[in-house]
Amino acid sequence: RVTINRIWQRYFGRGLVATSDDFGKQGELPSHSELLDWLAHEFRTQGWSLKHIHRLILTSSVYRQASAIRNDLTEIDPDNRWLARQHRARVEAEIVRDLALDAGALLSHRVGGPSVRPPQPSEYASLTYANSAQWNTSSGDDKYRRGLYTFFQRTSPYPMLITFDSPDSTQCVTQRSRSNTPLQALTLWNDRVFNECAQRLALRVLTEVPTDSGSGKRSEVLRRARIEYLFLTCLSRYPTDSEYQSVTKYLESQLSQLTENQENANAIVGERPFPKTVATSTAAAWVALGRVVLNLDEFITKE
Repeated sequence: RVTINRIWQRYFGRGLVATSDDFGKQGELPSHSELLDWLAHEFRTQGWSLKHIHRLILTSSVYRQASAIRNDLTEIDPDNRWLARQHRARVEAEIVRDLALDAGALLSHRVGGPSVRPPQPSEYASLTYANSAQWNTSSGDDKYRRGLYTFFQRTSPYPMLITFDSPDSTQCVTQRSRSNTPLQALTLWNDRVFNECAQRLALRVLTEVPTDSGSGKRSEVLRRARIEYLFLTCLSRYPTDSEYQSVTKYLESQLSQLTENQENANAIVGERPFPKTVATSTAAAWVALGRVVLNLDEFITKE
């Protein structure tokens, strides 16, 4: 029951027993006691298979509900205790970076092995006592491993994880707090890891969507196809008409500015191997657009 309750809490923000850290007599009673009993029985009879339980919950109608606030529930069930809608929440700290890496086709899917040290601000480790925390950035695919494998330095934990509410290693918690701060937006916008993900995302868009050197309608069709591909890759949906107009306007604005400033365009593109047929200013404009999409609330939020 404890295991099932914590799995349920991960998906719905609140366990069937709300006090997941106190499952005894002083804790709250289950909101759906029969459901908790049935899932616990299913877990045991299926050989303690976590995959089976996760699949069972994810394919249920209660999980597949929309998370939009319903006016008819604001008074009778403001905390969504009766599960009449889905729970809207930002993904956990480790997954924020994973999503960006996956969008840029950088994420390493290797399972197991020692912890890794992804890139972080070079001056961060020097803040520790006597510069005791040496952070030697991992190389190759180890730089792009899932956040789960990030080495946790107690005296100077990986800053991106702490920014997105990952608990430190000094205590055990059964439920993470979730904050919404300007520093989180600044991290998604400026962190070198997310900049690299934006560069690789732009590379995907410019190489995986068939190129077309035509003009007029043919050029417009290509641009729309690329924008739709960008939205599908990051948000799993097509842009609305108003979104498409806003994105197009932004893309044209960036292209105009970067065409006049090649130095900035080169800095934005970095060392990404863009096709020679793509102008540097064009590549930089798509990188800028990729950064915008990766910084959207929708990109890191489970609806």
